[in-house]
Amino acid sequence: MPSTRPSTAALLLIGAQSLLISQLPLLNVLGLEYAAATAPLIALLAGWPIVSGPADTLKPLRLVHVSAAGLWLAVVPLFFGLVAALFIRNCSLLGGLLDYVLVVPPAAVVGVGLASFVRGVSRRRPRTFFILVWFVVLAQIGVATLAGPQIYAFNVIVGFFPGFSYDESFGLPGSLVLFRIASLGVAVTLMSLGWMSERVRASRWSIWRTPAGAVTGLSAIFFIVLWWNADRLGWSSSLERIESELGGRRESEHFILLYPADQVTQEQAARLELLHEFAYERVRRTLRVWPQRKTVSIIYRDAAQKNMLNGGGRTNFAKPWLAQMHLLSADVRRTLRHELVHVMAADFGLPILGVGLNAGVIEGLAVAIDRVSNGESIHRAAAQIVSTGASIRVEDLFSTTGFFRSHSSVSYALAGSFSRYLIERFGIRAYKTFYRTGDSQRAFFHPLSDLVGGWRRRIDVIPLDRSDSLKASYYYRRPPLHARECLRVIGDLNAEARRQLAGSRDSLAAVAAERSWHMSPSTEAASLYVQALIRTSRPGLAAKFIDSLRSDASLWGSLQGLDLHAGDANWRTDSLVAAASAYQRLLEADLSLWWSEAAAIRWEGIVRWGWDRRAMDALIGHEPDSVRSALWKAVMTDRRYRAQPPMLRYALARTLSAENEPREVIALLDGSPKLGRPILDYAARRKLAAAFVVTQEWERAKAALWESLNYTDNEAEQIDVSETIAYCEWLKQRTPR
Repeated sequence: MPSTRPSTAALLLIGAQSLLISQLPLLNVLGLEYAAATAPLIALLAGWPIVSGPADTLKPLRLVHVSAAGLWLAVVPLFFGLVAALFIRNCSLLGGLLDYVLVVPPAAVVGVGLASFVRGVSRRRPRTFFILVWFVVLAQIGVATLAGPQIYAFNVIVGFFPGFSYDESFGLPGSLVLFRIASLGVAVTLMSLGWMSERVRASRWSIWRTPAGAVTGLSAIFFIVLWWNADRLGWSSSLERIESELGGRRESEHFILLYPADQVTQEQAARLELLHEFAYERVRRTLRVWPQRKTVSIIYRDAAQKNMLNGGGRTNFAKPWLAQMHLLSADVRRTLRHELVHVMAADFGLPILGVGLNAGVIEGLAVAIDRVSNGESIHRAAAQIVSTGASIRVEDLFSTTGFFRSHSSVSYALAGSFSRYLIERFGIRAYKTFYRTGDSQRAFFHPLSDLVGGWRRRIDVIPLDRSDSLKASYYYRRPPLHARECLRVIGDLNAEARRQLAGSRDSLAAVAAERSWHMSPSTEAASLYVQALIRTSRPGLAAKFIDSLRSDASLWGSLQGLDLHAGDANWRTDSLVAAASAYQRLLEADLSLWWSEAAAIRWEGIVRWGWDRRAMDALIGHEPDSVRSALWKAVMTDRRYRAQPPMLRYALARTLSAENEPREVIALLDGSPKLGRPILDYAARRKLAAAFVVTQEWERAKAALWESLNYTDNEAEQIDVSETIAYCEWLKQRTPR
């Protein structure tokens, strides 16, 4: 009877690979990544006895035994993964085990199926042919992720490849179970085809006229039809499917816009088109390029829709070789220019893919053109990072893998600052050579180490204060993605908490966020947990939780944003002094315009309206803007507050969208006296300018923007104001008189 045990050589090979990958970050935890890395070799080794065996190797009983040997072979990596779990924390061993079972055993059966088909149709060199077929099947992952809009790929060997993104959670698709069942069906069909092909060749009789042949033929047709409908089954994606799901399309001179028709009106789509065309003109002039094809800009309603249609739910990205950008609706204005740089840089990138030689030059160029990072000019952001004493060699960011060894906020800011320095010193033409070749000597006539020295001298002269130190602790003292403990489990729990909060299922959100925090403390888990506690009428518990975190100086640096929630929680419990102190701490940290504006208006609210429940709910409630607007209007009619109209008018304007209700925003803010806090005066004029842009009053928009500069010394905000003024000028020139 044929043996069902794998060969010693196969066991040694798979054991050596398992030992190797168990030493690598992210792959060293039993889960989808570990399983996907294991599956290809398992498939190859499982099918090898078929293409190396005797002539009768395709007999059904023999195929069963070889498949069993392949399944036994899959036990070895599982053993290594379980042993590794004794030394490396795995927050969901059962989940990792299920991922492994879903991926690796089917891969072994698929390997036997591929080998059977090869042995049946190939008379000469079946082993060479098998290796070639194995490579082709795995190459389908690259074809799917490069040729289509999605970053994920379903593959009969590895099951599911989630793609490369900065998302901690990619959400394992439910369609994977059906796909693995189909993969097993394909494997059995291939075994049958191989066996029948060999019988036909040996006996010269038409096996297709037998019932077995008919069933096999029908099965092959069935799986071909199944794969043809992969889009509908969620196994692949296409522009046609995405356009159908989104429902909105608009074409301009340089863009094809696809957008969610149920979220974006025709008027908003027209403004998006203009925003794209303006960004195109600015980037084109900076890079000095003339793209020959239109860019497809795909805008998704939210992370859930984006994850379903192309993967990478919370990550905005571009595919330069396809001239595509994939953006979340809420992030368009923030990330449009960055992603457009990636697309337009294809004009001088590497052949075919149109990208730079490494991630450092690719992302460094985009950030350099943006000129800002985390609410600061990129050079100041870089100076903040350097002030932390982080041992990061800027040269390493421009190597093959060095960009990914640090937290993304650190890598992006440093690469962007250094790239901006190079462009300022040598010009864009020289940087384009560096982008394509990675050779600093050829592009700038200096070794990279000398250039870094010059950049460092540029950074060291930037004066920093206590606020810069606090910002550096908040943004840059975080571990890289691959080094985070229980990465996927924590990411999935945080994603679950976000979904529950969005659906007002606050108690369930608190449970998920609390589990995430206790498994592995993170900034997002803490924020979600505190928000859920406040929304479930437990503000006192939220305040105590934050106070306990503040006592740990090493941890608190990256959690400073929680002071906003601390203030909200204390306000809810009528601890007004504690609430005001929390808001004041956040103002002193000055983490970003959003944080500071939110803290400032809350501080003013406590001072002016303290115990008024309507004002408190309008400021810190989680109800829709329409509800909070109604609350503010009720407060404005209260005779007790008639002496404070400017602050009330601004508070109401904050709840109104300058995009959807521009004239009401203008009525509230135009000509309004100073509010007394620079951050609020600045924010008020920016909101007023945004409303004027919507109503096409370009000169009034520019006046509001120029006035806003009186209230900020932040370089990043000044850059943004300058760009918005240029946008108004550009719009004015395009508007018919």
